[in-house]
Amino acid sequence: TYGFLLKECLNSLILPTEHLCDFALNPHSSIKPVLKEASGKDEEVWCSVHNPSLTDYVAMVCPKKKGGDYTELETVPANCFTKHLYSPYDSEENEKDMELLELDPKLSFNRTFNDFVLKVLVIPGYYKHNKTIYCRCDNRKTKKGEDQEKIEEGKVGLVKIVLNKKEKKPRGIDFTETDELEQTDIVQNGNDKLVKVKENETIHFKFNSNQKLEIKECENVINIKYGILQEHVLNFRFPAVFLSSENCTITVKESAKTPVRIIIKTQKTENIDGCDFTKPSGEGDYQDGFALEELKSNEKICTIHIGSSKKKISAGIKCPYKLTPTYCFRHVLYEKDVNGVKSYHPFLLTDVLGTLDVEFYSNAQEGSYIIGLPTNPQKYSVVRCVCEHNGKAGIMELRIASSSGWAFLSLTLLLLL
Repeated sequence: TYGFLLKECLNSLILPTEHLCDFALNPHSSIKPVLKEASGKDEEVWCSVHNPSLTDYVAMVCPKKKGGDYTELETVPANCFTKHLYSPYDSEENEKDMELLELDPKLSFNRTFNDFVLKVLVIPGYYKHNKTIYCRCDNRKTKKGEDQEKIEEGKVGLVKIVLNKKEKKPRGIDFTETDELEQTDIVQNGNDKLVKVKENETIHFKFNSNQKLEIKECENVINIKYGILQEHVLNFRFPAVFLSSENCTITVKESAKTPVRIIIKTQKTENIDGCDFTKPSGEGDYQDGFALEELKSNEKICTIHIGSSKKKISAGIKCPYKLTPTYCFRHVLYEKDVNGVKSYHPFLLTDVLGTLDVEFYSNAQEGSYIIGLPTNPQKYSVVRCVCEHNGKAGIMELRIASSSGWAFLSLTLLLLL
């Protein structure tokens, strides 16, 4: 199959991303009954996946309905993702069929285990419709306890998948002449095709069944992703950060014809926003920060925005001293209310954001770390990493914008009109 061909062509297999929405086994996103807050904010647990591609797959783990914590649990629609909703709180009667999206029903499947149900949707390389679909794991009807002031109520786990086909055709090279790809900004030089790509860009290639591929040096691009589900279709999503300039080459061979070389060029990413705690602002590896040794107070905050209107999708920290958490940004400090007291606790960043579509880069020897965020999460989040040296502390506060910020602003404006 085409997948085996790619495994032979590449020195190391680069797997698609799993977007895991775990409402059963992960305590951070559990929908078990808890004492309800007065604000009601904790009722919803969101898991959002924006513009998945390259045969990524979304996996929803929903508890199995049974006595105790899940007596009234419902999965809506019951046959999610083959059936889905166009609004998060639609009833089962409003379920939609996947064929309306022109997606193959075979891309969705379910598995039942002792304590949970696994529902999976595999995303094709590109899709033909703009649509947001939902499935939910709804435990709100489950209640525990007899004391009215101490009744525990279940939560609802909401999976939101945004499919955005964009107005233009996907960019790429099509050897099949089906006219599905936009072959723009591709320089022809004899039998070579030169393709310059940007950070976080997706490129598609379609080949004929009699063509063979040889892929070289693509594995040098850290965090590159490709999809191999569709036969004779190759999709690359390039990372949010290029650590170096590289040439990735695909040689297309066909009997009795001169081979065609596709040369994909990346340019090293410059001017990454972030906090360098070894030098004054603007002089370090990242655009912001300060030298801890020159700090007059005991601590100072360096605030960085990512995923904002400025389209920043990466940020870095440099701290060759004591760093908390040690594996920043994989682990971060996140403010959580525990027993009525708000304080910062270590969490996996992927748990805080509700998505695994996060890129990590590290140079532990220099104490330098970078995060890439290809897609915006569902909710706005603020996380921290702390750099300490000689009694001084530099706090990197990373403010991560949400995908729903514009919608919230629009709703606010409508209410004011």
